[in-house]
Amino acid sequence: MSIRRGFKNSSVVEIIAFFVLLIANGLSMFAFSTTSWAYIDNKVFNYQGYGLWRICATTGSCSLLDGTRSEWYMKVQACGIFGMLGINIALLLVISYLFVEWWQKDIELEVAAILCSFAGAVFYGLAVSIYKEEMPNWVGFRTDLEFGNSMTMAKSAAVVSAVGGGLLLYDVIKKRDSLTV
Repeated sequence: MSIRRGFKNSSVVEIIAFFVLLIANGLSMFAFSTTSWAYIDNKVFNYQGYGLWRICATTGSCSLLDGTRSEWYMKVQACGIFGMLGINIALLLVISYLFVEWWQKDIELEVAAILCSFAGAVFYGLAVSIYKEEMPNWVGFRTDLEFGNSMTMAKSAAVVSAVGGGLLLYDVIKKRDSLTV
């Protein structure tokens, strides 16, 4: 099936949900891979940018965090992974639902996309809340610590993913109501 025919055979709500989840996916990738969840803004510490996986200095040198023994940081990383996967899988399911003829209009696929988009939103929300709670204690520089763009992107990915799931849920309810009438 062509992309044009997939869009032509889909409802407006499904198409909007597709684009919303596409945006959530981009925000998620940005949040997951960049080093600006938090900053330390002082001249003593050259390590200014904290991400999920590394700390990077303004000079360009980085230290890895992917093997950290800090339990709270591992929880944030795990929630970030599950959040990103939830959003990615939701988008993949919507793509399959809209454009793969074999799965076209399979209601179970749409329900799975709803669950994945909400799961992605919940996990990114958990990652953000744990990070905001624990990061000031971890770095010990409460006055110099600022939360950055990557965390904002993670929050945005969670909200946008929830909106996409809500649109798909609305679509499923609307279809169910039209079948019972």
